[in-house]
Amino acid sequence: MKKILLVLITFLNITSISFASDFADWINFEENLEKVKQIELNAGTAYSLMDNNMMAIYTRSWLTYKNLAINYGYSVDNMLIGTATYEVLSLKDDLGIKIPVIDWIRLDLGLFGGWKRLQALNGTQGNNEWDWGPCATLIRKTF
Repeated sequence: MKKILLVLITFLNITSISFASDFADWINFEENLEKVKQIELNAGTAYSLMDNNMMAIYTRSWLTYKNLAINYGYSVDNMLIGTATYEVLSLKDDLGIKIPVIDWIRLDLGLFGGWKRLQALNGTQGNNEWDWGPCATLIRKTF
C-alpha cells in the first residue's frame, strides 16, 4: 500500500511540474507580475439607507471597464462591502494638474451593498444585517 501511495504521489508531482512548464509557455509572467505589484486602494464615504448615517469605506478594484469599476472592501462599521462605481472626475487626467498629491484625488460615484455584524460564533446566526446606499470614492492611491 505504501509503494502504491509513493508511486501515486511521484506521478502527481511529475505531471504537475510538466503542466506548470506548459502553462508558463503561454503566459508572460513578467507582464503579469508588474500588474500584481501595483495595488490600488480607494478611500471614500458611503451613506447607509438602512441606518441613515455616513461611514468611511476602503475598497480595492476587482473589475474595471473604461470608467466603470466593481470594488470590494470594508467599512469602519465592521461591514464587508461591494461597490459599483463610475469615475466622474480625475484632477490629473481631466484638468491636467501636475501636483503629486492631487494625482490621488478622483471622484467615483456609485452604489454599495454589504453585510454588517458578520459573526461566526454559536448562537449568532440571525445577527447579520444587509445594508446598502450611495457611495463616493474620493482618494485612489496605487502602491
